[in-house]
Amino acid sequence: MAVGTGLGLLLTWPDGSSRHQRLAGDEAATATAAPSPRQPSGKSGGTLKLVASGGDCDSWDPGLTYLAPCWSMQRLVSRTLLTYRAEAGAAGTELVPDLAAAMPERVDSITWKVRIRTGLTFQDGSVIRAEDVKYAIARGYDQALVLRGAPGYLSEVLSQSPAEFPGPRDKPLAGFTSIDTPDETTLVFHLREPFDDFPYLLTLPQTAPIPARADLVTSEAGSGYDATRLVSSGPYRVESYTAAKSISFVRNPRWVAATDPNRAALPDRITVAFDVPADEIDADLIRGTYDADISGGSVGASTTAAIAAQPALKARSEVTVLPYLSYLAVMTRQAPFDNEHCRRAVAWAVDRARQSSLRGYDAFGGTGAAGLLPPALAGYTGSSAYPSDGLRGDLGRARDELTACGHPDGFATTLSVPDRAADVKAAESIQDDLGKIGIKVTLKTYATGDFYDTLGAPDQVHAAGIGLALTNWGPDWPSGYAFFHQIVDGRQIRQQGNFNISELDDRAVNDALDVAAARSDPEHPEAAADSWARVDQLVQQTAALVPLVHRRAQVLFSERLTNVYLNLGLNASYDVANLGVRTG
Repeated sequence: MAVGTGLGLLLTWPDGSSRHQRLAGDEAATATAAPSPRQPSGKSGGTLKLVASGGDCDSWDPGLTYLAPCWSMQRLVSRTLLTYRAEAGAAGTELVPDLAAAMPERVDSITWKVRIRTGLTFQDGSVIRAEDVKYAIARGYDQALVLRGAPGYLSEVLSQSPAEFPGPRDKPLAGFTSIDTPDETTLVFHLREPFDDFPYLLTLPQTAPIPARADLVTSEAGSGYDATRLVSSGPYRVESYTAAKSISFVRNPRWVAATDPNRAALPDRITVAFDVPADEIDADLIRGTYDADISGGSVGASTTAAIAAQPALKARSEVTVLPYLSYLAVMTRQAPFDNEHCRRAVAWAVDRARQSSLRGYDAFGGTGAAGLLPPALAGYTGSSAYPSDGLRGDLGRARDELTACGHPDGFATTLSVPDRAADVKAAESIQDDLGKIGIKVTLKTYATGDFYDTLGAPDQVHAAGIGLALTNWGPDWPSGYAFFHQIVDGRQIRQQGNFNISELDDRAVNDALDVAAARSDPEHPEAAADSWARVDQLVQQTAALVPLVHRRAQVLFSERLTNVYLNLGLNASYDVANLGVRTG
């Protein structure tokens, strides 16, 4: 899950952390260094105390949230049709049934059948029916939600388009023929065309059941189904919620552990504190004020040094390669970047190695990003279209491109960046790099929510004169399609909720995306690896996206935290539904 709020763009907390992968390549091995949970325990009870340096979730509505840590926390209260195996290492990317009784049945090339478990109930004791899942998915067609950042994958692949079915406003489910519910436990999905990644979509929070009676989707503001109205289908229910400050969960007495092999649900209570300053969290984790930071970011440089020097701290730390790319978006419809040579000048000039060192990744094996695909995805090659010694840039080649684009002495442009200190520092490095070839960069900082609201609206980008933007992205499930589709497919450019920030619309790229998607197979991701590698190279050649770093993190957890592992299917984040605490 981007680095964003508002749009949920790039799938992260406002602190810059972000979505999924399958292991491939040497770097990915770091992410699976601990193949079994740290401090394993099956003991239940106690209060699990979590913290987030980022703000509150973008939404507690499972159909609207689009931030990675929030997807993970939804597992406490929402059961999706499928989920990822609750294990460390590569096994964590394997799809398994959750609300579903078994894996989906492919009836034909465009029809899938799913049967849900019988006897499941919401927290109020009402039976969970197939129609509750159908209703939840139908809500994703409602433009009031889409414009607030709800992911649109299901409405894109199901047989009806949003123009044909506008969502369940006045008559819930009337005319929604993309999903049939022949009985209370069966859903039959009708797709527009074959889509082999479809099982991955059934892990999305949008497939968690919602009782229509509890929903306020018809309100003009969009969803009224928030933390205060959420009806749990998971092991916990919301106990209390103070927006932008905290949320707490207690056990859902209607949840039956025997029906849910994916969640241990050990603590009696779980609390989450939001918007705690990042520089305070490390000290809080060391002394045990909190058990884990779920923001997805890394500890600070001083804590990294302390971990290296103190075996006791090292024993409760973990280093992971995240499935996210930090990159520089170059606006293809903003002069002079409508000329590819001007874009390539930027790609040659940027010192990617310095981007890694500024983030502190050097301390645990980090380097600049050669290509776009994260190391954990099939198709990763580590090959750059702009090779240089140590990925430190080639100013000579950059100046040649400036001459080719008609600006030998450079030009002026604006680089937009969230106002977080780490992002500003990274942007200043880019400003310095480009200044060496005559490109005069003015930094324009935004509060995080405003930043992503602006980037998601091309007209606002044009009006603000933004030529460059520092941002992040991660795939919503472990495939090349999920990584590239939203950010480089020219057919996905929208006037609101746009993720193709560069507005790249390149025929060769679009065609290559279609070829790779047709070859994709969730059970054999390597089958399309060459095709996704080609997409990577083609996009790099456009210089509309300049890869900076593949994100890494060193995390620290409390002495009392148990069953600690980073689940690769859950964006290499803590599997909060399986954490426990020592109470004695």
